[in-house]
Amino acid sequence: MAWEGRFPAATGNPCLVEGRSGFLLYYSAAAVFLRDCLFIEPRYVGVAEGDAPEGPLRKRAQPILSPSRDDPYRNLGAGAIKVFRDGDGFVGLENGIYRDAAGASGSAILLLASTDGFAWTQVDPEPIIGPEGSGWKRAFVYQLDVARSGRELRIYYNARSGWFLGAERIGVAIAST
Repeated sequence: MAWEGRFPAATGNPCLVEGRSGFLLYYSAAAVFLRDCLFIEPRYVGVAEGDAPEGPLRKRAQPILSPSRDDPYRNLGAGAIKVFRDGDGFVGLENGIYRDAAGASGSAILLLASTDGFAWTQVDPEPIIGPEGSGWKRAFVYQLDVARSGRELRIYYNARSGWFLGAERIGVAIAST
């Protein structure tokens, strides 16, 4: 697809879930360059549909998540999404890519909901996990995965202490369901 980019062309961050009538493969595509850290991060999130997890899969013509100038947590890129079923709907954890008011790039985890797996709404205007203070997750919170353990939902994520220079660590947030 044209929106997936030409150079550097990049697709990644797959997440496969069972939909209502088949399977949905979410993926990141295209790139945005973050000049303050010299990273390339995903600009869009797309989805492909298929009857079986091994395919064939049909890509949707347009991305399902895109950057928006007016969005404080997605003004540079949509990042990636991890999706899981919740009752009759879907829950998504997206790490939007943004530039803050001071001009620094960042990433935070946003909570999204969908009834069909294609149209998403942000549940809360603020991130559920985001950069904070001057410590180990000062700049970015991204690259996440989700696992259920009994009545707990565990969100594992990468966090970065700085931009060009910084250490990257793994964190976990736990919510009771």
